[in-house]
Amino acid sequence: MRDAAKAEKPRREPKLRFALVQFVLRVAIERASGVPTVIWNIIDSRKRPYRWRQVNAVIENIEHDNSVEGADIFDEQNPGAPLYEEKNGVLLHEAIEWAESAPGKVTLYLYDDGI
Repeated sequence: MRDAAKAEKPRREPKLRFALVQFVLRVAIERASGVPTVIWNIIDSRKRPYRWRQVNAVIENIEHDNSVEGADIFDEQNPGAPLYEEKNGVLLHEAIEWAESAPGKVTLYLYDDGI
């Protein structure tokens, strides 16, 4: 019986999943404390989603999403939000921290590094 239980255990999650779990927990804590998060959307366009060591990241004002069909419409004031900024060849964790530190509400776009 124990051998069957061991065989059913899911494999250990990669570091990418760990970073995303940390991010989700941080968002939950911030929401509970009343402090708003600044990443309002994440578009993960990586073809290799388990790569976390080097990614390219772009942040844009969340209002840019309004033009996409089916998007939620953001119609609030968003002072200080960047129009466009990018970082290349950074850790996934660094990309998330960088986007979280940006002024205003942003969409974080993730891309494979070097592709």
